[in-house]
Amino acid sequence: GGDANHFEKLIQHYPKIQNNIFYKGELNYQDVSVEIQLSNCFILNSLIENSPCVIIESLCCGVPIIATNVGGVPELINEENGILINSNDDNNLYQSMKKMIDNYSIYNLELIALEAKKKYGYKEVGGLIKDEYMKLI
Repeated sequence: GGDANHFEKLIQHYPKIQNNIFYKGELNYQDVSVEIQLSNCFILNSLIENSPCVIIESLCCGVPIIATNVGGVPELINEENGILINSNDDNNLYQSMKKMIDNYSIYNLELIALEAKKKYGYKEVGGLIKDEYMKLI
């Protein structure tokens, strides 16, 4: 969410980032998937979260993550698939972005996607739900 005009003005205010950061505005579900797959990294700089689906979706696409160490986020991120940062810490975010750029080759994108699909794929989650129902019967 957020005010589109605010983001567009912010990007225009910093000429060095105009060719690297693009505000897409609100997208439908299919377009979000396409944008994630075109990305090198997903950044979630939240103050409060539980366990956001967008992190799982990004991991399933093989996209490494930079996200704040809040709520259920630490359960999704590890050294192989991303970087956890302090919330409300712009310097930590900046340093993590630099680290991601400088060390991008350490991330095995195929392995990130494979591991995420093993945990969060329809078949796997459906199997866990089925197993729980079978215990109840």
